[in-house]
Amino acid sequence: GYAGEDLRGLEFSGLFERPQEEALNAPGKRLFEDGDACRTAELALVHKQDRIVRVQLRVSPLRCPSGKIRYFICVFEDITERKRAEENLRLAASVFDNSIEAIVITDAHANIVKTNRAFTEITGYGPNEVIGKNPRLLSSGLHNAEFYRSMGAILIDTGQWAGEIINRRKNGEIYPSWLTLSIVKDERGEITNYVGISADITVRKEHEERLSFLANHDALTRLPNRILFNDRLKQAVARANREVTEMAILFVDLDDFKNVNDSFGHITGDSALQIVSKRLLDCVRKSDTLARWGGDEFILLLEKIVSAEDVAGVAQKVLKRISGPFQIDNHEIALTASIGISRFPKDAKDLTALLKGADEAMYRAKESGGNNYQFSSIIKSG
Repeated sequence: GYAGEDLRGLEFSGLFERPQEEALNAPGKRLFEDGDACRTAELALVHKQDRIVRVQLRVSPLRCPSGKIRYFICVFEDITERKRAEENLRLAASVFDNSIEAIVITDAHANIVKTNRAFTEITGYGPNEVIGKNPRLLSSGLHNAEFYRSMGAILIDTGQWAGEIINRRKNGEIYPSWLTLSIVKDERGEITNYVGISADITVRKEHEERLSFLANHDALTRLPNRILFNDRLKQAVARANREVTEMAILFVDLDDFKNVNDSFGHITGDSALQIVSKRLLDCVRKSDTLARWGGDEFILLLEKIVSAEDVAGVAQKVLKRISGPFQIDNHEIALTASIGISRFPKDAKDLTALLKGADEAMYRAKESGGNNYQFSSIIKSG
């Protein structure tokens, strides 16, 4: 930034960012002592406009016939952009090596050319085990060909793909991963590399599944709660309409359960509810749904029933299983239940009426002395 007249008589060190005597003197000292023809050093100049310019200084002596150095010829090369590029490369290398996400770089033929430390930590494969190989070695086998075709099509079309994928570690363990794929092209627009960045989301998935379970299940019995039951009931009604089949719901209310809590305490009462839930599970098929409706109430959803007798058989089985005595903390406890049954579509054709009919039938069972079942439209004792 300085013109020639600005420089004449200016102290040489005044051109630099700060006193750099050692950096300035070292080349000259070596020229004097070692007789070198040239010496170089990297320094920081201060531009006339007060910005820093990184330079490489090359110093050559101009000697007299006697060999004495009379002048120095100093050649400055602006290496600011080169140094910036080197810093960017160092930064990129640091990010690559220290990333907690696995990074894989392949060539244009999808053969791995480089991986980072996190890749080895997550997959168990060292660099020498994967270089030159296709990333499909991580395939879990749980995705079909259409999944990969769709992934490839989106990647080629947009230059990027992101999504959840199930991979397999070297030890055979499968794990969920969030993968981002990107295409790298040269100045001609030709693909030179593919870059894959993936994160092991096992912990996150477990946390999500835990939250989902807690949101849809009863904490005490681990049975589905009302939210999940209502969702399954809607799906069951849709299937029954589509397949022209019948279904039924059974409201199961324990008789005088308050006496258990009052006599033995709520801890014993909770244990009793857990035992009852396990006994109820023994009475239904895997395709059926058992939920805790609240308090000492349970509800069963039976799909694809053939007749009222089939439902009555389940109700009788439930009453028998619940009435079997059991011991908790040296207390022998005997329970009975009242059951209300409502069938779809014979007793009701919408969810509200279906639930209401079962609830009313259950109260009729209680009014009949408990330990029996009643149908919504056909009064029948168990």
